[in-house]
Formats: sequence, C-alpha cells, structure tokens
Amino acid sequence: VYRFSSATYSGTEGSAAVVTILREGNTGLAQQVSLATNPGTAGAGDFTDADQQVSFGVGVSQVNVPISLTNDRLLE
Repeated sequence: VYRFSSATYSGTEGSAAVVTILREGNTGLAQQVSLATNPGTAGAGDFTDADQQVSFGVGVSQVNVPISLTNDRLLE
C-alpha cells in the first residue's frame, strides 16, 4: 500500500515542495510506483510537471520527491 504523508503540500516559489510517499506492509522487495502531478489549488504554471517512476529499495518505506515551484512573482 502506498500513500502520501500529507493531503496537501506547499512551498516557497523558486524552491521545491517535497512530496513524501510512504510504503506500508511488506518492504522486502524493491518496487516502483508512478507519480504524476495535476493542477488543483496551484495552477499548471505554478510548478514543474512531474510524471515519473519512484523507486523503493528493499527495506525502504519512505521516499521524498521534490517538485520544483515556479517563481512567477504573482501574489498567491
């Protein structure tokens, strides 16, 4: 079972929001999970789109994935 550590993520423009993915249950095998970003409260231009495979090694139960945030100089 995979889940996010939080329902929402935030960060400072020009830096990165770090998304934490948790793996529960058997960690005895290396596995991968797909991660894709979609606009929600942040518009598509507010972050660098991510569509990638996240790898969990044997014994690994948590992976942090940085999502770059665009510095667009708009007050949000």
